[in-house]
Amino acid sequence: MRLALIAFPYYRTYAETTQHNESDSLRAALLARGVTLELVDGFSAANDFARFDAVLVLGCWGYHKQPAEFCEFLERLGQQRIPVLNPPSVLRWNMDKKYLVELQRAGVAVAPLLHFPVHSQIDLAEEIRRAGWSRYVLKPTISANALHTQVCQGPPDVKACALAQQILSQSGLLIQPYFEELVAHGELSLLYFGGEFSHAVCKVPKAGDFRSQPDYGACVTPITPSAELLAQIDGILNAAPGPKPLPYARVDGFLQNGRLQLIELELIEPFLFLHSAASEPAAAAHCARALIQAVSAI
Repeated sequence: MRLALIAFPYYRTYAETTQHNESDSLRAALLARGVTLELVDGFSAANDFARFDAVLVLGCWGYHKQPAEFCEFLERLGQQRIPVLNPPSVLRWNMDKKYLVELQRAGVAVAPLLHFPVHSQIDLAEEIRRAGWSRYVLKPTISANALHTQVCQGPPDVKACALAQQILSQSGLLIQPYFEELVAHGELSLLYFGGEFSHAVCKVPKAGDFRSQPDYGACVTPITPSAELLAQIDGILNAAPGPKPLPYARVDGFLQNGRLQLIELELIEPFLFLHSAASEPAAAAHCARALIQAVSAI
């Protein structure tokens, strides 16, 4: 079996400048099971993906800057009957964070939000007044790594209104209250491979920041989630569309009164925090088994 992992420049640069090259860990775990993993630059039509048994998009760090091209790439692979992990229907659904509204309607405990579709005309000041939020966050629904995300306080000023309009000209808009729990206690990321829990971490933003990504200096520590939390995560994964189980998934959120408030369900290109697991080789092996089983079942 041969697998391709799409590796954008940002993914490769991150791997080269840190001590945690997840593709190397996955490659070793897959090779131990007779499966090769090859990193491929981008999703150009010039690449011959027909020589692979399946394509992984875990390294597509930056797909959100060219969503149309990403969808065209998935369409091309579909026409060639080349499997993609996760499945293309799931990837398309997960591209736009309006999926959070769908999960909320399905009964999932999603962190509070307001959602406005692309090209909406809104009175930002009135929306904030109705919500009653004194501090809040504006961000696009098609985004990653806190791109075009801004914390605002009080009635929106000219800068905040301009950002909202800029976002709405290109994607949907999410407005959320500023989550003090996340800043104070951190954001949880729980990793699942083949529908089974693997490991979890807590990401605490650095002092004076709200962003929980390690790129911005967040402190990452491994945690052991409770049985009650894992049961809640099972409900979230079951509410997502597509085949079950998914080869990989990362569930991000923060705790409020003991329950997870979902911020994101990462099904496209999540960092897997393999190095933060109790055993990186064991976590990588778990992921490798799930990938192989997914391809074998197609």
